[in-house]
Amino acid sequence: MDAVRVLAAYDEGVKAIEAVSPAVADWNASTPCAAWRCVDLAGHVLCVARYYHRLLDAAVTGHPLSDRPRGMALAVMNGQDLVELPETSGPERIRDFVRTATAYGDRLRDNDWDTSVGAWAGIGRLTIAEHILLAVGEWHIHAWDLARAAGGDHQPADAEVVLAGLRILPGSLPNGEPWAVALQGAGRFPDWKMRH
Repeated sequence: MDAVRVLAAYDEGVKAIEAVSPAVADWNASTPCAAWRCVDLAGHVLCVARYYHRLLDAAVTGHPLSDRPRGMALAVMNGQDLVELPETSGPERIRDFVRTATAYGDRLRDNDWDTSVGAWAGIGRLTIAEHILLAVGEWHIHAWDLARAAGGDHQPADAEVVLAGLRILPGSLPNGEPWAVALQGAGRFPDWKMRH
């Protein structure tokens, strides 16, 4: 997929999380993302952005990380990262996320996208080019989570890039409108607000 297109979708995802955060009136409100409150989700995206830097650090030194967690092991790692995060407000976490994720995006522009960024159980090795597609999906899906929790909505300008990231993961996705398929692939229900 074209690097300019992917980077535009990446930047849009970061900006979407930043843009929706002022609409969150209650940072203790639940989100469509499992049992996480808005403040937890803000902490999660910050932790993930920091993790992406660690992956890139290892990759550019020629020592990509192996045995990266997926599934339940990834959920445990995410939960542990969140527990270790200092107690700060949702808006503070979002500000730190934007700074960290933007710096990561800047670093991506300066690296060879064919470099292996690491290996994951059940997936194998991923290049930087493949991993950035996963990052695009992470930011856009969580922008949608925060938007829905705040009573709004989010839809990426280029949902096909988000869907391309989900197609890297094992499992099949149905056919259909790319954003609807991406939400379904991420375990989301488009009418979540109406259900809660």
